[in-house]
Amino acid sequence: MDLIFIYGPPACGKFTVANELCQLTGYKNFHNHLTYDIARTFYEWWENEKFIEMLRFLRLSVFEKLLEQEYKGIVFTYCYDSQWDNPFVEKVLKLFEQYNWSVKFVNLYCDMNTLKQRVIWKSRKKYNKIQDIKTLEEYFQWWNPYDKIDYVENLSIDNTDLKPIDVVEEIMSSYKL
Repeated sequence: MDLIFIYGPPACGKFTVANELCQLTGYKNFHNHLTYDIARTFYEWWENEKFIEMLRFLRLSVFEKLLEQEYKGIVFTYCYDSQWDNPFVEKVLKLFEQYNWSVKFVNLYCDMNTLKQRVIWKSRKKYNKIQDIKTLEEYFQWWNPYDKIDYVENLSIDNTDLKPIDVVEEIMSSYKL
């Protein structure tokens, strides 16, 4: 069983790719806004430590419950920053290892001009995602979403000019899903 851990900056297409991947594999989509919105109810994202502590707790708790079930696989989307997120990633790796699941990392990214074009798409409103260029730029002032998890094997995909299905096919081919 697999955890496909898709990470990258806001508006790079993580959710869209995760949905396509889940449709083709039968995996379940645990996208980052399911827990992000709960944490944002209580903390602003710039209140780093409290916000991050809440996110980690929620996500790890959900993972623990999901691992008790029988799933073919899970796709998880995430905005990673090496300054804050390595402890979480390490806990995820340990937890999934205990259940004999493999964790496969996909670093999804695109250029800043493409992010600015995508961030204003109406489809982002449904999950209360960043929806304007100003907020996206503020996000980049606080976080480093182009960071790569450098201590795990990554499949890195620049999807600036790729369709979601092309990204999904590359993931499936590379990881033999």
